[in-house]
Amino acid sequence: MDHPVIHNLLAIVSIIIAQFILGKKAAFPLGLVLGFSAWSIAAIVILCDMVLMFILLNLFAVSISRLKWMRLVRKRFEWAQEWLAEGRWTRKLIPVGWLGVVAITAIPLAGGVWSGVALSRTMAMTRNQSIITITLGIILGCAIFLFAALGVMHVVSIPSEPVMIPEL
Repeated sequence: MDHPVIHNLLAIVSIIIAQFILGKKAAFPLGLVLGFSAWSIAAIVILCDMVLMFILLNLFAVSISRLKWMRLVRKRFEWAQEWLAEGRWTRKLIPVGWLGVVAITAIPLAGGVWSGVALSRTMAMTRNQSIITITLGIILGCAIFLFAALGVMHVVSIPSEPVMIPEL
């Protein structure tokens, strides 16, 4: 018995989990293999990154002493912010101002939302400035992956139907 709604829901949840754990580099190939269009995957990735951005921006505004997993997230974020503040790239990106935050958020495989939020905090940007610049970086970074995926799909034939493994 085929349940396309359940299949699609599980596929979307899989893409979201891949995005939060491994990022765009995993979410795009997984979504393509599961039969989603590159544009659909891009929308899911942008929404996930936006949620992550708001979580990270609000991380220091809420009391998280009772939530162990939130303490771990905060600790990782603080480590990333310290590492970024000491890095040679930061010395190059801070003089560029808000473009540095956009660039580090958009860089495939090296930057991302974590780095963008950490750099915006290091630069003492206001909340609205951080939201705007990180959002621009999210959209630009996703566009890089989107056009790369569309290029790969143009060269390589990916089946439109998910591949089903026959039952034994």
